[in-house]
Amino acid sequence: MKAEHCSAFFMSKNLYFCLVLLRKAFVILFFFSISTVGLSVKGNDSLNTLKIQKRMVKYNPMGTLVWKSVPLYYEQRMNKVIALSMGVGFIIPHNIKTSKLSFEKDWLSANFNDARVTGYFFTPEIKFYLGGKGPKGFYISRYIRYGKTNMKFAGDFDDNNGNTATIDVSVTLKEYGTGRQFGAQWILGKHVMLDFFFIGLRTSEYTLQFEADATVKSEQWNQWQEEHLQSYYDWLDDSRFGVVLEKLPYEFTKNGIKFSYPFTLGNFRHGISIGYRF
Repeated sequence: MKAEHCSAFFMSKNLYFCLVLLRKAFVILFFFSISTVGLSVKGNDSLNTLKIQKRMVKYNPMGTLVWKSVPLYYEQRMNKVIALSMGVGFIIPHNIKTSKLSFEKDWLSANFNDARVTGYFFTPEIKFYLGGKGPKGFYISRYIRYGKTNMKFAGDFDDNNGNTATIDVSVTLKEYGTGRQFGAQWILGKHVMLDFFFIGLRTSEYTLQFEADATVKSEQWNQWQEEHLQSYYDWLDDSRFGVVLEKLPYEFTKNGIKFSYPFTLGNFRHGISIGYRF
């Protein structure tokens, strides 16, 4: 074999091995790049998971200042779009001035005490963050509200003829409603957040319950109780209140009256909550 032929043969053989090694190196580099990118993405996801906490507790001070209630909320982030929230609260027990209803006439005097107001409410909610960056940014939600408010007071009556009575009054308002909420949430620090919710329009079904029971302190009361009550009921039916009573499913009891009146009313929900993320 001639020298030039041998040289060409070895050059072609070296070139072939070089191409094989280059191809293997390219394949190894390709899979190494993919694995590196995968680890990087996984690492970034881990960082995002650590950075964006999934649980939040919030308090709405406007409820305390305006409505004398303590609204608390717990929010659970499901993903970057959906979050579940549960609001619970109670009305701070307080009095309202029903004592201003007291009066004194020649034939009858009445002295009322101040009414005691109590209550509670629940607000489950599902949120949809529009920018896909939950729990921050603008959101819309669907919520349900159930609440119960009770007011109790008593009045002492005296006809200045030896007949006295104490009437215990209980007024209860129940609400079941559903609506849509618009809002925006900001992350202010590692753990602090602010939730501004507005235009929370809803339609609610209310039930107003009223009950009054009388305790009469009079010896002759048992003698003319039924006749007295019947004449009073007849007068009440013939008075201007009769038109109202016709629309109420009322019931006269031996010692008083009670009724339950359902109605529908629009309402809204708004406030600014301060939260802690963990």
